[in-house]
Amino acid sequence: MERNISISAASLQIENASAKAAIYDDAMALLLALCYQVDYRTGAFTVVTAPPEIMARSLPQRHNWSIKNAHDYIHPEDVEGFLQFYDLCSKGEPGISRTIHIRILVSADPIQYKWHYSAIVNKRFSSGSASIGFGVLQNIDEQVRRELCLRERARRDSLTGLLNHGGMMQTVEESISKPGSEGGILMMLDIDKLKQINDTYGHPVGDRALILTARAIETGVEKDDYIGRIGGDEFMVFIKAASADSLNKRICDMRKQLAALLAEAEMPFCVNFSAGYAAYEDGDTFESLYIRADKALYRSKAECSETR
Repeated sequence: MERNISISAASLQIENASAKAAIYDDAMALLLALCYQVDYRTGAFTVVTAPPEIMARSLPQRHNWSIKNAHDYIHPEDVEGFLQFYDLCSKGEPGISRTIHIRILVSADPIQYKWHYSAIVNKRFSSGSASIGFGVLQNIDEQVRRELCLRERARRDSLTGLLNHGGMMQTVEESISKPGSEGGILMMLDIDKLKQINDTYGHPVGDRALILTARAIETGVEKDDYIGRIGGDEFMVFIKAASADSLNKRICDMRKQLAALLAEAEMPFCVNFSAGYAAYEDGDTFESLYIRADKALYRSKAECSETR
């Protein structure tokens, strides 16, 4: 009996040691990063040291990195930022550290990029100049993607999946402030008598009407346009290119599509919406465009009320 107990205790110690070693290895694989040297005279990057775990998990197979072929291994959307980062580092004072988050090519077939964190600190020479920098590169792909997912969820309306007020404000502002932007048209839509639907049939049915309205609006826009639900019964659409005539036709088509969706869902009521819009003018901000579109919406609602 004593012998069996002794064997079990020894086995338990081995298992615990193995488990601790596995945990340690995983922790070190996450903490360690590739170290590299950059020669500002040639623009070449040289890998100094990299743990096998890191090399296998997150880094590209090629190591002949150079500032001259940055477009070969940096995501197209990140190349300009990376070149600016490199330029600042090359002109920076020795001992100063700079950091950047970039997407690096880790697979060519299929093409796959992963987010990495990089920091460079310049070496100090007796002359005071900095011709060489030392850097680290670490895979932070999962962390960044989680953050981006949370950020995107914060921009979305939980019921319809469309952009919310904050998401529309940011997206439209970015669009109209881009150099060379031709602006667009901001359209406001308001569901008529939603409160009456909620009071009569209940909020779950009213929510269903909102979802169907969102789907109907989506059929009347292009892939580069933006749609949002900015309030209880209010929707917003930013259309980059449209004439007044084509816009009125789109609104008519949306109403027809909404009627078809309501009939298909066997809703015991009809739903309509009022619409108003404003075209971008030089100097407009989101706020000024929003104010004019909102006024146009309420003029439209007032006109509809007078004709009923």
